[in-house]
Amino acid sequence: MSDRRASSIATAYWTTHLGCSPHDLRILQQSCDPIEWQHGGSSVEQPCSGIFVGKQLVSIAGYEVWGGSIAHLSVITHPGYRRRGFGRAATAHVALHAIEAGLLPQYRTLESNVGSLRIAKSLGFRRYATSLAIRLNWTASGE
Repeated sequence: MSDRRASSIATAYWTTHLGCSPHDLRILQQSCDPIEWQHGGSSVEQPCSGIFVGKQLVSIAGYEVWGGSIAHLSVITHPGYRRRGFGRAATAHVALHAIEAGLLPQYRTLESNVGSLRIAKSLGFRRYATSLAIRLNWTASGE
């Protein structure tokens, strides 16, 4: 997708959290896989940017402030609206908001999330670090 097309999508459809209700967010959340939502969902209480097609919220990006200086970004798009530039447009808008607020945008995603990695790369984010999470099976008896 060209930058021109993504910009026109963002201009035509973006709205800040003022236009997004908890009801809109619930409908989007119900359409997404629970694990995907856990990694990419946002809250309307945080700074966020939503993309609407008609009256339907199809993508939302937001951020949490970490340590007073980092904007930890998240993004999720309705499965039926992916690969159309909506996630990229929402992320670009909310990242710009973070920069204007004096924050450093940080984009973090799973290595397995190819679509999310594509968004990050298209917006110019660069790999800074890799983290590893390990789940151990633990029993009370220590067995």
